[in-house]
Amino acid sequence: MSIFAGWRTSATGASRGNSGGDTEFPCITPTPASRSLRSRRKNATLGWPEKTDDLNRFYPTDVLVTARDIIYLWVARMIMDGLDQAHDIPFRDVYVYATVLTDDGKRMSKSLGTGVDPLEYIDRFGADAMRFSLLVQTGYNQEIRFGEKRIEEARNFCNKIWNASRFALMNLDGYSPESSTLLEDASKLLVEDRWILSRLASCANSVQSALETYNMMDACKALHEFFWSEFCDWYIEASKDRLRNPDLREVPQAVIVRCLDQFCRLMHPFMPHITEEVWQDGRT
Repeated sequence: MSIFAGWRTSATGASRGNSGGDTEFPCITPTPASRSLRSRRKNATLGWPEKTDDLNRFYPTDVLVTARDIIYLWVARMIMDGLDQAHDIPFRDVYVYATVLTDDGKRMSKSLGTGVDPLEYIDRFGADAMRFSLLVQTGYNQEIRFGEKRIEEARNFCNKIWNASRFALMNLDGYSPESSTLLEDASKLLVEDRWILSRLASCANSVQSALETYNMMDACKALHEFFWSEFCDWYIEASKDRLRNPDLREVPQAVIVRCLDQFCRLMHPFMPHITEEVWQDGRT
């Protein structure tokens, strides 16, 4: 800890040496200096400097999520310290998250009064709507706008998921899990059945590709497009007559169950609460 000797902190922040009127806290390190401790502390919990199984398993990690304004203050120092102490970089990828601005493009600041309390929006619109309204804007851009209108749009999507799922689950009378084997026989599927299953596979591929490149926006848009425009607006509407007929409902029921199950799995990282509820209801 001797490398931090001489640092002091005050009401105005950390400073070097003594200054008139400042209260000294010798045991507190300043923010820039504490960055290099982070990877060292983590390594110590894994057994460093010994070459333990835990250290080999968990170091390096896969990805660091951070903001662009601390790339030098945090990220660079962690990399240098990791190379010096563990002889390897501490993470393979760095995901630089976009800066969240107000709806009119101002930087959020307590002093300017432009900050918001996310808990208030969660109470009004729900946590899933709050999460999705941010993630659906998080592509390769480095600035996103936060406003009530965007959260309302996400809330409407949550309502769509809930209402469509309720309708689908209410029309599963007589369904048996064994009916899923019908989906393996193309001769038993109508053109709309094959179409929506192909769209589901395309959606899954798009989401997987987007997540591998950390493009949350494309993943969210692919899921929104599939569920609202293809599954709800087209397939469910086209299947209503067959769902009412006890002799014809088995195949569309199996298709609906497959689509809901896979959609909930794909959407879960973005809307964990509503998808968990729908998925558990589908299992029962």
